[in-house]
Amino acid sequence: MEESEELRRLRRSDTIVRTTIQQLGDQSGFPYLQTLVNSLGAGIGCKLSMVGRMLRHDATKVRISAHWERGEREIPDNLIYGLKDTPCEQIARNCLAIFPHALQEQFPKDLMLQELGYVSYAGAPLTDSQGKVIGLIALLDDKPMQEEEMIASLLTLFASGAGKELERQSAESELEENERRLQMLVDLSSDVVWDWDIVTDRLSLSDRLYEILGYGPGAFASTRDAIHTLMHPEDLANHGVWLREYLANGQGSYSHEWRLLANDGRYKWFRSSGTIIRTSQGEPIRMIGVITDVSDAKAAEEERERLISELEQKNAELERFTYTVSHELRSPLVTLSGFVGVLEEDIQAGDADAVAADCHEIMLAVRKMGTLLDNLLELSRLDRVSHPHEDVPLLELVDESLSLLQSRIESAGIEIAINGNLPIIGGDRVRWQQVIQNLLENAVKYRSPENPRIEIGAITDKDRPPTIYVQDNGIGIEPKFQQRVFGLFEKLDPRSEGTGVGLALVQRIVQLQGGRIWLDSLGKGYGSTFYIELPVVDETPVEAE
Repeated sequence: MEESEELRRLRRSDTIVRTTIQQLGDQSGFPYLQTLVNSLGAGIGCKLSMVGRMLRHDATKVRISAHWERGEREIPDNLIYGLKDTPCEQIARNCLAIFPHALQEQFPKDLMLQELGYVSYAGAPLTDSQGKVIGLIALLDDKPMQEEEMIASLLTLFASGAGKELERQSAESELEENERRLQMLVDLSSDVVWDWDIVTDRLSLSDRLYEILGYGPGAFASTRDAIHTLMHPEDLANHGVWLREYLANGQGSYSHEWRLLANDGRYKWFRSSGTIIRTSQGEPIRMIGVITDVSDAKAAEEERERLISELEQKNAELERFTYTVSHELRSPLVTLSGFVGVLEEDIQAGDADAVAADCHEIMLAVRKMGTLLDNLLELSRLDRVSHPHEDVPLLELVDESLSLLQSRIESAGIEIAINGNLPIIGGDRVRWQQVIQNLLENAVKYRSPENPRIEIGAITDKDRPPTIYVQDNGIGIEPKFQQRVFGLFEKLDPRSEGTGVGLALVQRIVQLQGGRIWLDSLGKGYGSTFYIELPVVDETPVEAE
């Protein structure tokens, strides 16, 4: 009887193995692991079979990579659970673990065993080529396990294949991650990576150069001749002399500066840094290096004296800014301080209505302070925080802003005119909305007392960059004050509402979006027109209804 039972177990074990091998074929990755647990779970007839991977940075936790369940699925995909106080904890120490019965009594702190009704467990460690435990393969059942020797043998066999697959996946994942990081470094780098094969005269450039110069990818060929056509004539002659000398006698690294023509018609400064590779006979065969946009550094150098002369003005602006913030924050603080005392008295008096009213006033003060802090944070983060780049119909921005100002426009009897078709613009939608909203609010605020009118339009002549404008027939601004309105805390009328930040904010947003803004007014009483020059993303304009 023992021999026939032994033969039966061997045949069953052999069937499970053969079936698994046939189903595996040339599978890899998740399908490979899923086939293993499917075959093992169905062959043994347990309630759950699974393969788990230990977390890379926390070996006390396991993420289930693949699992099979008899009947309805109860275990979520990619479940992560801790090993402590579970039957899997022993496996982490590179030990085979079999608990054929009374599982819940042996691990009373493992609540999942009780919740799902598991009473038996068998598991084996998955190791890498260095013998390190990297995961586990396990069986759980809602009835006591039989044939422990067969189960242990199958787990050990399947663990070998699953361990190799997990190690292969880890290596592949690490390789992909390294490649992704390398590409990310290239993509995020502010420099242009280049490689010149001198023998074949083949030049390789990263796409960053197109971006810096404002061209689309592939706008010019990746050749020395193409680069030379963009080089400033003065620099081209000097570059030719320098290159001939360097190829003949240069050794080690170098740094050389020149200008390239950008898509907007202006020249940008670059510093080319690299090194030369020669044969044993000293013949140059290759040059590699980076091209760095140093336009800002050059501009900063040229502007240094001007910035020094403006330092006192900036300090004064900072003082006014600090005063404004402290003044505005003091008001809600005073409110909070006062009502906290009143609230304490009303609580002691048991006056529920008064307590509710006190809490309401406190909350209004808190919200006011929150709004002030949000506005302050928005101003401080303007250069560092941006939203996704979008193609934005200008008409939508205008409609949204007019909707917010509708009551003020109607009460003042302002005529709104949208002149012609408005283009689709590119950039940060939230920032552009701030620009349009600010300009329209400004036009409403300084409207004409008689027959007020605001016009929004676009100039899309082929001979000039696309330009949008907001025009009013209001109080106007004298020419000598027209640059001052964009300064921080500059208010031509100290009695007017606001803090003088609006137009400074508008100008900075426009600059960050790659455009420029200016004001045109004949003077006091002749109205004002704000122009914004920017690129159009789509040639198809959106018509106003």
